[in-house]
Amino acid sequence: MIEGENRLGFVQEAEDDELSFSDDAADDSVVQTNGTFWKVMVVDDDLSIHDVTKIALRDFQYNGKSIRLIGAFTGKEATELIGHNPDIALIILDVVMEDDNAGLRVAKYIRDVLKNKAVRIILRTGQPGTAPERSVIIEYDINDYKTKSDLTVDKLFSAVITSLRSYTDIVALEKANIELANSVSLARSNLDGVLQAMALTLEKRDPYTAGHQLRVRSLSYAIAKEMGLPDQVIEQICFAAALHDIGKITVPTDILNKPGKITNPEFELIKEHVENGYEILKKINFPWPIADIVRQHHEKINGSGYPLGLKGDEILLEARVICVADVVEAICSHRPYRPARDISYALDELNKNAAVTYDTAVVEAAIRVINSGYKLHHDGF
Repeated sequence: MIEGENRLGFVQEAEDDELSFSDDAADDSVVQTNGTFWKVMVVDDDLSIHDVTKIALRDFQYNGKSIRLIGAFTGKEATELIGHNPDIALIILDVVMEDDNAGLRVAKYIRDVLKNKAVRIILRTGQPGTAPERSVIIEYDINDYKTKSDLTVDKLFSAVITSLRSYTDIVALEKANIELANSVSLARSNLDGVLQAMALTLEKRDPYTAGHQLRVRSLSYAIAKEMGLPDQVIEQICFAAALHDIGKITVPTDILNKPGKITNPEFELIKEHVENGYEILKKINFPWPIADIVRQHHEKINGSGYPLGLKGDEILLEARVICVADVVEAICSHRPYRPARDISYALDELNKNAAVTYDTAVVEAAIRVINSGYKLHHDGF
């Protein structure tokens, strides 16, 4: 039986040896029977606080796991131990130790340096005036604030249970986020493989445009980065650019590879590649509107494009970027009916038709990219 006032700010005396601890037991206050435990750190320069906390939590169990207490008596000692024990679930932290702000520095180190947002921190102080509760909770990412005189055994038990529940939820969420990120990464890797296979299938039918889609993707990426677009938008652009001509798989190869002038009926057949690409891609569950981007990459700002005759902002930004990259690459590449042209032709085309057929912001970014020395990987510029 424990005698004396039942508050953790006071040294309590045991009636017999049942609750006494040897020096060797100080590191591990609980004998582990199942091999698993919650790590709880007590940081306080008062030895009696460690002893009383040890007594109060001696028989503690939560989710089939007991507690292993880790003790530190200074802020410096605490930071060293925390670095070696990243799986600490809860820290019961004193404020005033080697100086008035030692505990607050520990809290800041945990959150800002170690980037540990999971561990729960209960600030326990005997001098509340030194660290006002409101400012401490807000500024130092503290999860609970207790004065030593208020923290009874029962309240400590409740606070520990609440903290461990919160810690469990946070760790589970972090694990789920990592698993989700890994799944997304794997899915994107698989998707990229599918896209490469589809692009290769097309280009094997049309040797004159070999590598065209990949070069358009590369230039589209450079333009999008120059525009400062978000990473997710850039990723959409790259995926769509890699497949923007996939619909040409339905166009007869003798038309695609025709060395002479294309007739009007033949051109109308070629124009169908955007709708055909849309029909192919809309059946795939992409995380972005890839089919719509591909469908719109020949639309023009003034409405003169095809297949829908969209104008201005009716055209997806991703499609506007690919449109400009596609034009530049086409001008500077060898075609069945003409040799590759100098980059000056492409610059003239962009300058002449900015805000007419091409998005001005995209054109300006493309010109900056080209003037910075960007190279398409073929015999063009």
